[in-house]
Amino acid sequence: MTFLQDRDFKRWAELVDSQEAGEQLSPEQEAFVLEHTKTNPLARREQELLAELSDLGASPEGLEHLVKSALDRTTSGPAGSG
Repeated sequence: MTFLQDRDFKRWAELVDSQEAGEQLSPEQEAFVLEHTKTNPLARREQELLAELSDLGASPEGLEHLVKSALDRTTSGPAGSG
């Protein structure tokens, strides 16, 4: 089973999407999101990307940096692996 087929990952993605849309999560939902982000590498990488996006804003320079960073990561493997 891949991460994308994982029922917990699907739940995590739905909750993160709701949170990003401004919906208030319950304490149990927030705890699930935090725990799944810690234990699932794909969820962790997605959260890192979302954090970078919010830090960069929508400037063309920021987006260019984000694209270069993403491309660098695809050639170097998961964050922290090398």
